[in-house]
Amino acid sequence: MQHTLMKMMNAKEPDALETYLSEIDDSWSFLTFVDELIPALVMESNLQFGSFHLIKMSLFLRNLSRRRIFSFDTEKAVAGVILRHLYYLEWIQISANAHVHAPDPVENPIENMIEEIEDGNVHNAYFYALVALREDKERLFNSLMRLGTQNLADTIGHSISCFYPVLTEMFAADHPASGTALLSLIMYFCRYRYTHKNYKKKTEPFEGSKSKLLRRCAKDHTIFDLHQMITFYTMQSWEQEVWNDNQLIPWSKLSAWTANKTEADYAEYVSEKDNSSQIPETYAEWDVIFRGHDQKKIITVACQLVSRDWEKTCDWLFRAYCDYYTPDWDPHYFTGLYAALHLYKDQTINRSDSQAAFIQALLYFLDDRDEL
Repeated sequence: MQHTLMKMMNAKEPDALETYLSEIDDSWSFLTFVDELIPALVMESNLQFGSFHLIKMSLFLRNLSRRRIFSFDTEKAVAGVILRHLYYLEWIQISANAHVHAPDPVENPIENMIEEIEDGNVHNAYFYALVALREDKERLFNSLMRLGTQNLADTIGHSISCFYPVLTEMFAADHPASGTALLSLIMYFCRYRYTHKNYKKKTEPFEGSKSKLLRRCAKDHTIFDLHQMITFYTMQSWEQEVWNDNQLIPWSKLSAWTANKTEADYAEYVSEKDNSSQIPETYAEWDVIFRGHDQKKIITVACQLVSRDWEKTCDWLFRAYCDYYTPDWDPHYFTGLYAALHLYKDQTINRSDSQAAFIQALLYFLDDRDEL
């Protein structure tokens, strides 16, 4: 059944896609489902925003499935969101493998890649990126992330957040579509003509408070505020990656982007009482609460639930979100929730700070849902 996906997508048969979703059974694999769609997902041509949202969303969901966080019912629900949303997006069907022919040794491929990006030369930059992917993968990962931090505010963080999961879920695992994904990333970077001069600038140690920085990122819940929180999550994850090799993360750039904000305060949603009796025991009980329009109750119960059972909270929230899918679905509903949940689980972060990010992500979705 898996191999028919792209054929149905290319044939523009939405009824066939719905039939496919209705016939999912125990032999179906969510990982294989996402993998088949990746060549289209990484070539999304998002004409409105100019960034790549659906691949980030899909790889985050793939990661949760790979770690067995999702139940089968949730996997089916989020698969429906991915497949339907991809149908309504613009994308181009281009593929590239990761093979590179270089008869002679190539010196300084990463520096050459950056110089070609500065000149807007996609072909040459892609050649050098492939050489680096083959010969110095970890340094390439860090270089791509550092390039993306050159203009965080201008791209509202997409220049690192959209491709971080591509590095971790695809390049690091030698995914068959890695070549296509890398080409997409190089095309994106060439658009902004990232400069070698800025890349060479020394990253200074961050002397501020990461706790206060996260609370500024979590302040308010507009799309711009949510992007700052997602960017914080991306930089925090980058700092902890095994391939980071102890490089300094440019936290100061995120700090400068959020300098005009105050810190988040969501005290009204946090109960000091023991409300364990209100925590739902089944998804059906949670669904009743979530379908209500009492935002404070939803968030208070969600905070109690996540403090008791992180994995169950992941499963239940992502499944509940799917019930509100429309053709104008915002992938940030899922990516914001994913980022906030993983900040919540990060033991190096103060729980009250990560809880603020969690509440921000919930409010971002609930505000939109309640306007429908």
